Amino acid sequence: MLNSDGLEVMRALKADNMVVGISDVIAKEPSFWGKYAKYPVAGGWRDPDYEAIAKLRPDYVLSYVKSPGAEAEDKFGRLGIKMLRFDFYKISSFEREVTEFASVLGRQKEAAELLSWWKPLYNRIKNDTSKVKELPKVYIEGYGIFRSSGPGSGFHEMITLAGGKNIAGGASIPYLEVEPEWVYTQKPAYVVKMIPDRDCYGGGCGGRLKETYDEIKNRQGLRLLDSVKNGKILILTSDLGPGPRALLGVVEMAKRLHPELFKHLDPAALNAEYLRRFQGLKYSGVYVYPPVSR
Repeated sequence: MLNSDGLEVMRALKADNMVVGISDVIAKEPSFWGKYAKYPVAGGWRDPDYEAIAKLRPDYVLSYVKSPGAEAEDKFGRLGIKMLRFDFYKISSFEREVTEFASVLGRQKEAAELLSWWKPLYNRIKNDTSKVKELPKVYIEGYGIFRSSGPGSGFHEMITLAGGKNIAGGASIPYLEVEPEWVYTQKPAYVVKMIPDRDCYGGGCGGRLKETYDEIKNRQGLRLLDSVKNGKILILTSDLGPGPRALLGVVEMAKRLHPELFKHLDPAALNAEYLRRFQGLKYSGVYVYPPVSR
């Protein structure tokens, strides 16, 4: 299990009893993953430990589509192990990937249940934002300072679905470094930043979210923006970033960008429902800052 997003989908499909080993990322979130965080660690999602995986004798290894690279196909093939490559972090391919993966696992009924929750919410957001004539401009920033996302990235898909206009939407690559001066000239109406902190379900991210908000408020190159002066900033953790819960992150964004349009959506309630129905967990953790106004 090199793909942590895949393990979340497997738990949603009630197929997690098929797992025999995990990646190092999964081991870092014991509160969310419970017993699975104690499973044998067999390397990272980029650099699998082939020897450790061979000892576990799995039928399949689940990885991301592009990582690890093509050489992994040959190495696993020589070990008699098949690779399954799915991303599960792009909203545009989530339905298809869940359907195909469920077919492999024999969990079509469970996939239908998951998608019966996911698809109406997706359609509701898409239909509502399609009515917006002038989209607010948004500067989106990933884990690095002035590291933004363009077309082809999961983050770009999220902000677009939420009814925002990504100021880096004209880029030719999915991940890019931008200049502070350029961001200022674009005059974004909102700044959305994602942090990579782990174990947010266990409550370990609240302080970091607030610290990042304060850093944006005071950062050279951003602090003079009217949007930043007025607190038009959203910090969210990677739990609600590109991944199986990306749609919940979209709800958080949409509530800020179009509060009147999405006043009927309750992000915390939707998150709680997802965790209960598809992860078997009670609601816990802090995932965004500041909390959405009600």
